[in-house]
Amino acid sequence: MAQPLAIDLRTSGQADLDGLFQQDFIDSVLPRLYFATYPPRWGDQDHAAEEECLNDLKNSDYGYLLWIDRRRGGLIVKPDVPHVLQGCAIEEVIGWAELATYVRDGEIEEEFRRLAERPPKREKPGPI
Repeated sequence: MAQPLAIDLRTSGQADLDGLFQQDFIDSVLPRLYFATYPPRWGDQDHAAEEECLNDLKNSDYGYLLWIDRRRGGLIVKPDVPHVLQGCAIEEVIGWAELATYVRDGEIEEEFRRLAERPPKREKPGPI
């Protein structure tokens, strides 16, 4: 699956999300943050399936699709897994305040903290 394109609005070039965060963020911090928010979202359905998904994702060597979404309030993280695991690869949002801790650039850290003070904008439903 192709990585979503993130544009650095200061330079008009492609953003380097790997370079945005501290060195260990992508490999060790990001998985911890993702799995801390990983569902069970299936309610009273099969909890064995939830555990199987969690185990399959935790034990995979696949990376993550990452993109910043201001409307949703942070970094969107989705495991980049094969088709057979796509049902388990749920998008999670890691909020601005939490991200600010791991940013290399002090100016961007301040912007993330400022954004954290505002609630994310909710999209209005469009016409059907």
